Amino acid sequence: MLIILLGLWFPQSYTLVKIEESHKGPNTSCVIRPQQFQLQWQHSVEKTRWQEHYQREDQHFILTHTDLVSFGAGTPDHYPVLRQANGQVRMQVNHHLKELHWTISRRMQGQLQINQKRWPIAEDFPDYTVVHFSVQQRPFWKWWGQGDCV
Repeated sequence: MLIILLGLWFPQSYTLVKIEESHKGPNTSCVIRPQQFQLQWQHSVEKTRWQEHYQREDQHFILTHTDLVSFGAGTPDHYPVLRQANGQVRMQVNHHLKELHWTISRRMQGQLQINQKRWPIAEDFPDYTVVHFSVQQRPFWKWWGQGDCV
């Protein structure tokens, strides 16, 4: 019984997603429990899909790799190409980030993907809403009660 009680206080890491809705009052938040998630959107100029793959580590995120269809303005060209198939390029990035700030809009068609589930987040909030991603740790009993993003 003591082990179970101690387990309830053991800190669990998770990703906290906070959506800032400046004109609608309080922020909305949810959690990502798995260590990996993806952000996907449509490139504003080329109208092609971009997808960034993130891994949560200790107190930061690692942008492990990016999938894109073509190279254009603003595309980093100094990362190694891991794979090219079916018109898509996967670039290895391995960039460490303390937190993420992502501005969404209907035009960019932003989606949050966790495992095989997709949330078309840009459809649910006004254009130019800022979405914050941060690494958090809480005891199991507090962590469990938070709502999942998808």
